[in-house]
Amino acid sequence: MPTRYPASDPREWLNRAGCNFFLAKTKTPRVYNEELCFNLYETAQKALKAVILARTGSVPGTRHLETLLGMAGEDAAALAPHAAALAPYETGAEYPSDLPPVTDEQYEAAMDAAHQILEWARASAAQPTA
Repeated sequence: MPTRYPASDPREWLNRAGCNFFLAKTKTPRVYNEELCFNLYETAQKALKAVILARTGSVPGTRHLETLLGMAGEDAAALAPHAAALAPYETGAEYPSDLPPVTDEQYEAAMDAAHQILEWARASAAQPTA
């Protein structure tokens, strides 16, 4: 279990992002890819909020990755394609729907996108804005 920190500490937001990522990696036939992709979206959201908290001292209420990228700083702009890959899983992915199931290929793409954002956030949360 990771060390717990106060909610005002970016490390706690990174811990929570890491927990979501770990859950999403737990691929099993008993879990829908949609549920896993929702956890990958949560990974990216919490990771970006960690950076924003580290840089501004506050956590925004929005869950929208594109908005969070803009708030995270100019160096986050390169993550836009990764955020776009996760966008379909922002809301609704965790609920029953008439949409086609998320394929293994879509899951793998979402996994890569969330991983890229999480690793960037881990490196960036400790650095002040340029």
